[in-house]
Amino acid sequence: MVATRIAVLITCHNRKDISISCLGALMEQESIGDVELKVYLVDDGSTDGTASAVKDQFPDTVILKGNGQLFWCGGTRLAFNEALKGHFQFYLWLNDDSVLYPYALRTILDTFYLLKRNLGQDVIVGGSMQDSKSGMLTYGGSKKSSLIWPLAFLPIKPSDKPQICHLVNGNCILISAPIAKSVGNIRECFTQGAGDYDYVLRAKKRGIPSFIAPGYIGTCPKNILQTFEYDNQTKKKLSKNDAVSILQSQVSSNRIKDWMLLLRLHGGILWPLYWLRAIVRLKFPSLWLLLRSIKSKYRDYTNEV
Repeated sequence: MVATRIAVLITCHNRKDISISCLGALMEQESIGDVELKVYLVDDGSTDGTASAVKDQFPDTVILKGNGQLFWCGGTRLAFNEALKGHFQFYLWLNDDSVLYPYALRTILDTFYLLKRNLGQDVIVGGSMQDSKSGMLTYGGSKKSSLIWPLAFLPIKPSDKPQICHLVNGNCILISAPIAKSVGNIRECFTQGAGDYDYVLRAKKRGIPSFIAPGYIGTCPKNILQTFEYDNQTKKKLSKNDAVSILQSQVSSNRIKDWMLLLRLHGGILWPLYWLRAIVRLKFPSLWLLLRSIKSKYRDYTNEV
């Protein structure tokens, strides 16, 4: 039997132990005797010895060097571009802070084949991630939550069946070769975030639906740049000054600018209104945090009454 070849695309920067844990879990996947994995890892300017540690423990890994300014979209784009030169049936985007459960890859593959058989076409399949301590959903699929705002979404809690979704986080996404040929790579205009959302939305415009697989397929902590409330490492509540510093960081700035680009591309005729919110977040972080706090308190109040 000819093995199914999957290129795994990973980007990392200065978190050696986390990256090693991700690769270790990937290599311990169960029930994939019919699968051949090839890892393309972009080491984006790490100074903590990540590349040498990966090469020592996982010598078959293809390591690509970045300059430290590729960030997630640029690194994944570089890995994707290199992998596309090979002959693979699938490409798996995998964040280096995602630790897959032993049954994850089998679940995603089985979901793909089930949906392809039922729908008669290839689909994008993502996996839902949960916090390792709280068990809460952190990343996965989302569905539209408004008829007015085209980019308003709510996360989908995984069930025991595949669920169609409008967006999928890039923490763990399976893309078949025909879809990769149709949609292409992550667009070069994206740097840190939103490139995964743009990819799924571009696929949808080509008639390619996206789904999340049943259940949780691994663990991944919520990015501190998205919570602005707690530090995932110390679990301590962030001060206002710390939150503002995060908002003013290069990574956060990249994320906001990428989101603004996504708004222009997929936000419909109301995208300028989205832009106003993004500009407040980019230029006036203290005001944005205040407005966010008011919104959160109002939501808590309405839920109580």
